[in-house]
Amino acid sequence: YAGALAAWAGFTLPSALALILFALGLAHYADVVPAGVLHGLKVVAVAVVAQAVWGMARTLCPDAPRISLMTAATALVLLLPSVWGQLIVIALAALLPLVLLAPLSTPFSGTASYLPLHMALETLAIAVTALIFGVVWSLRNESLPRNVSLLAYAFLGVGLLDFTHMLSYQGMPDFITPSSPEKAIFFWLCARAVGSGALLIAALPWAERTSRMPQWALLGSVLLLVVLLHLLWFIYPHVLPRTFIAGQGLTPFKIGVEYALITVNLLTAWLLWRRLRVGRDNHVSGMFAAACLTALSEFYFTLYGDVTDLYNVTGHIYKALAYLFLFRALFVEVAVRPYALLRESQQRLQATLNALPDLMLELDGQGRYCAIHATYTQDLVAPANTLLGDT
Repeated sequence: YAGALAAWAGFTLPSALALILFALGLAHYADVVPAGVLHGLKVVAVAVVAQAVWGMARTLCPDAPRISLMTAATALVLLLPSVWGQLIVIALAALLPLVLLAPLSTPFSGTASYLPLHMALETLAIAVTALIFGVVWSLRNESLPRNVSLLAYAFLGVGLLDFTHMLSYQGMPDFITPSSPEKAIFFWLCARAVGSGALLIAALPWAERTSRMPQWALLGSVLLLVVLLHLLWFIYPHVLPRTFIAGQGLTPFKIGVEYALITVNLLTAWLLWRRLRVGRDNHVSGMFAAACLTALSEFYFTLYGDVTDLYNVTGHIYKALAYLFLFRALFVEVAVRPYALLRESQQRLQATLNALPDLMLELDGQGRYCAIHATYTQDLVAPANTLLGDT
């Protein structure tokens, strides 16, 4: 600790102080340093930071568990872009040794101990899917991007399938048929297939266009698909391949399906990454993060040997994070972005009015003054605020 403190005091602290003073100097004397010099310094800083991050990654993240922890921390910081978000990530990281230093089965050994956590994670995910659908459904009469409408209706189906997955988990009361690992896995795979397929279709170029989608047809199709998948399990479970064998773990079929879903999500991420190279778009970047986290979640579901071990828990956490990124992306697209565009339009209009040299008056049908735009207030016979509402 003494060496680490000395290194921080001898290198990190002076460097931070020098950068702060340099930034303050630029804020007050921006014209002294040419723009080209500043751009060159930024390029050098990017290279230095990239080299440092790469070096730390090779040292601190040499294996899959630590790489996944790094990915989760990055996702949380991006999801909570504030100082509090960073403090939350640091606090969670401080608690991780309590889990990671124990055997995989210790933290939630036994179905009874794991069920409350599983229900909490699934309830969070289901609530987020309901929010995704609700936000878009409230704007169903507007012209929205096709990918936004498609994702909203598809994730309504995902939420319903996740709900049945939660009710079917081992240890839960019977839901039409007895609960079992294979029943829960079936509805899990159905939900992941619907969500991953919708993300892939939403990443295609045609889905970027804005148009009025057939809302009731989409809703009916998704609900019909959910009903058919439920009937398949409740009536013909014997025709489905085995996915889990007690005492042995996952079957090759289940692992193969998970890897197929990983491939679909990686393909989706690649398509979205190509779109991000053309121009950064908030809702596309959120979809990209959701696809990457979903792929990572599916990877963990190829590793667990028991339905209550740490790999299973981690996979559920990554799934919930993916849903949160997707909700944030769609909420920004349909709720935040229109207001931002309206505010920008109002600012441009106000700037245009302020630049006009002539007096401009806005009157209603009764001849009352509604607004007064005057560059030179001496042209008015009275102050503007006294004229408003008068004829």
